[in-house]
Amino acid sequence: MGEVFVFYRRWLAVAFHGALDRTAFVAFLVLSLIDGSKHFYPRVGEVTGTLVWAIPYWALALVMVWRMLAAPFVMWREDKVSFAQQQDAQVGPLLEKIARLTAPKPDSIYQHGREVGTVTRHDKKISEGVVIFDTIVANGEFNPNASFEYHDLTLRMSSCGASSLEKSMGVIQKACFAQAVCNIIGRL
Repeated sequence: MGEVFVFYRRWLAVAFHGALDRTAFVAFLVLSLIDGSKHFYPRVGEVTGTLVWAIPYWALALVMVWRMLAAPFVMWREDKVSFAQQQDAQVGPLLEKIARLTAPKPDSIYQHGREVGTVTRHDKKISEGVVIFDTIVANGEFNPNASFEYHDLTLRMSSCGASSLEKSMGVIQKACFAQAVCNIIGRL
């Protein structure tokens, strides 16, 4: 019951807000045209002389009916804009948080879009087509025989000085590669 009362109260407020300004303009325009036409057509004054007083009331009634019919559309348009602004206010911070969480970390390596390890101290030798890492510490998902992404490069490990694997029940949990030399096979 309360929501219905609020709706109708808002409907009337939107319908009658500013309506008198339009009514006064329409009435002034119509009366001016009628009065001006009396100069050129004297018979207009005979016909309208007794009914001219009713023109502002008819204009008021027409404007009010129009405003009553248009008020729900105006309310819907206002609600649509405010809803979009509320959504933008809620979605904006979430998008920023997602961007922070999904942004590539500068010392991470990726395979198939997933972070699979981290590196320490790299030496990019772009002219020679290689990148040398002091260490690569990878999780069990890292495939050393497949290509991986680092910064804006696609690399493939060609050799390493030493490697160690940590296994649990036969499954690789962690792999470490020292002095890993990786060939540059492309750019992202």
